Amino acid sequence: MKMKFLLCLLLSACSLIADDLPEQPFVIVKGSGSVSHQPDIAVIYLSISNSSAGKTECLASIQENSSIILSTLKAFDVDKDDIDATDIRVNKKYSAVDPFSSSQPKEEKEVRFTTSRSFEINYRNLDEYSTLLKEIYLHEFVDVVDVSFDTSEKTKIEQEALSKAIKDSRQTAKFLAESYDTEIKGVFAISQQGFTRISELMVPSRHYDEQGITRSRIRLTGFRDSSSSSEEEPPFFVPSKIETTSNITVIYLIKDGSEPDGSGQ
Repeated sequence: MKMKFLLCLLLSACSLIADDLPEQPFVIVKGSGSVSHQPDIAVIYLSISNSSAGKTECLASIQENSSIILSTLKAFDVDKDDIDATDIRVNKKYSAVDPFSSSQPKEEKEVRFTTSRSFEINYRNLDEYSTLLKEIYLHEFVDVVDVSFDTSEKTKIEQEALSKAIKDSRQTAKFLAESYDTEIKGVFAISQQGFTRISELMVPSRHYDEQGITRSRIRLTGFRDSSSSSEEEPPFFVPSKIETTSNITVIYLIKDGSEPDGSGQ
């Protein structure tokens, strides 16, 4: 009985898949298209945080640090529309009670507050990109800095990559059909998997303070900037070209052997 039940489930699943596929002969192919281009935007993500025993003091500190970040961005002519800042997050934490401590009552716990905030910046002046990043990194309250690169002509480049993916899928389908002495008739369905962007070089790196603790994490892409090779600074990179790739899956209908070839013979 159990085997029959499992068989019914399997047949039901197969029938659902079959309902989504054409009844006539078809071929499923994948297509991929890539476009290499020079980025003109650095997308900088950074987070700041603070910890204190008092909530008011903790909030005042994170607000002051936020103002410092915004002032730095203003000095580099970053437009307000290119800055996306999250709300300030406040967490209340309790320290563990030491059962062997004679000075700390067992019913009491030390309370500390932590605040954090994140910023995402679209920086469009790549000539000053490394300088801005160094200015941001100098602040001790900055926890994480991640950088990726993008382009202001995203729509145009994505359409070009998609066109290449469509052409690639058609060529593959045509080759498969001709290999079996038939030809493609048309398209039954197209599925797009989206776009990916990969830089020529991606180098993760960490910078440690005097105590050997990770202070900031820089994930940048591009060629290394030799002007920032000081041992006291993390490695910075200037942008290199990036590659936008489109991936699609297409179901092409193909002729079967019983269909006329249209030659009239």
